Amino acid sequence: MAICDALALAWEPLAALTALQDVGFHSATKLDSGELLVVGGATVDMGLFNGFPHAASEYDEETNVWTPLDAPTHSYALHTATKLRDGRVLVAGGLLGSMAELFDPVAKTWQATDPLPRAIMSATATLLNDGRVLHVGGVYSTGTAFTAHEVLLYDVEQGTWETLPDVGQDLPKSRFGHTATLLDDDKDDEEDDNEADDNVFVVGGAEITGSNLLIDAPTKSAALFDPVDETWTAVTPMNIARAFHTATRLSDGRILVAGGGVPKKLGPEGSSVIGIVTWGNVYSSAEIYDPVTNTWTLAGNMNEPRAEHQAVLLENGRVLVAGGKRDSSGRMLASAEIFDPVKMTWTTTSHMQTPRFGHSLALLDRGVVATGGILAFSGINRPPERYPQAPDGTFCTFDDQCKSTHCVDGVCCDSACSSPCLACKKTEKNNKALDDGICEDVSGCTPFACNVDNGLCGTSCATIEECASGHVCDPTGTCIRPLENASIIDDSSCAASLPQSNAPPWPGLTVVACLFAWRRQRSARKDQRKS
Repeated sequence: MAICDALALAWEPLAALTALQDVGFHSATKLDSGELLVVGGATVDMGLFNGFPHAASEYDEETNVWTPLDAPTHSYALHTATKLRDGRVLVAGGLLGSMAELFDPVAKTWQATDPLPRAIMSATATLLNDGRVLHVGGVYSTGTAFTAHEVLLYDVEQGTWETLPDVGQDLPKSRFGHTATLLDDDKDDEEDDNEADDNVFVVGGAEITGSNLLIDAPTKSAALFDPVDETWTAVTPMNIARAFHTATRLSDGRILVAGGGVPKKLGPEGSSVIGIVTWGNVYSSAEIYDPVTNTWTLAGNMNEPRAEHQAVLLENGRVLVAGGKRDSSGRMLASAEIFDPVKMTWTTTSHMQTPRFGHSLALLDRGVVATGGILAFSGINRPPERYPQAPDGTFCTFDDQCKSTHCVDGVCCDSACSSPCLACKKTEKNNKALDDGICEDVSGCTPFACNVDNGLCGTSCATIEECASGHVCDPTGTCIRPLENASIIDDSSCAASLPQSNAPPWPGLTVVACLFAWRRQRSARKDQRKS
């Protein structure tokens, strides 16, 4: 289902990126410090790459400042960039060569490491839970272009690449324009010993097997890589063959695949030189893969067809999709939309301030930052911008501004806080000062409970549910604090649990016994009167 959100959250401009502002096909990597590392990229003219800025910059979200860094030894575009478990970033390959380097975010320095076996662009590089990096597919050039069949593993400790044996039919087709997604990247979860969660899910993409840079029809095939056995297993294919889609791991472990389509050529029509992709059909459809059941479920259609777009999982569990190409004419998109995996709906949100493809999206603490990108067939200034996602306690006007998706009393709140008994904004209400962003009871009804429907306070009780938290209902219909080391039976004959202590239980048991004895005696006297 497609929905339009009339209260869409506006993207906000950020500080200029200087040397890397008008590039696309760069990399943007969130560092452990929370800063954003942007490396390389390319400029484009008439569909062909015509410049490769030799630069790197780091963005500080707190100060909204970009800091130029020492450039890597080589220029990079259409490369991979992978943050390792020790915090360093591995930058490798791309259109310009097989080189690879490591960026140290503490020392702000670059160090050469083992190169790829050849120059490979548009590959995927996925950090495994064991710390290695899986490098799959891509395109290499020997006068013309071909898709790479190699699957590589980078050993961080050794600083070397290993080429795995031919994958055969288990990973059908060498490919580019595919996606590779780790099924579970919670490497610190000691309770999770499911080795299947360490697998990498590779799906879609297309091949270049002939001349003239023509791209073969995309594939719907999917496969899982097991890093323990270093083997591939084919799994249920997608419903629709597609390339240059996005694949986003949802909070529940399923994979959302969205958009993409049928690419025609790796370069403009009539050219024999590698350039940006020209398109046939572009899709709006989406589907979800469940690795537990090995099944696909259709997930509706986006509001616009899009390929070569970007997607990011928000902290609230929804997915933001932005930019890309819309159709075979090469029309660029500034539009963005959000997928809700609970409601299975796509909702339009505000447009980016500029159309983009070949851009990046990165989730930082204060929202999603878009950098770079290309417009149509020529490069043009693309200043960074941010889709805000405010933390609890931040002022807001509607839900989508908040990470929690709850805008209550004018602030982002940790829950829906929808009862009239509750409030979320720091204010004096019934003599109670609140912390912004934390939903609390402000009814002033204690010791009685507040009616969640109308906000009125109770005046008597029949059960413990009619008392405020920490209180119980006594036989007279009054809510009271429980007696220390004792139990009280309310008039519904339900026992109220009381604070535990190291004192012996005999006093409490005595009280309970007395209450039962009193009730039994009263019942006996009533029986005597009747007789």
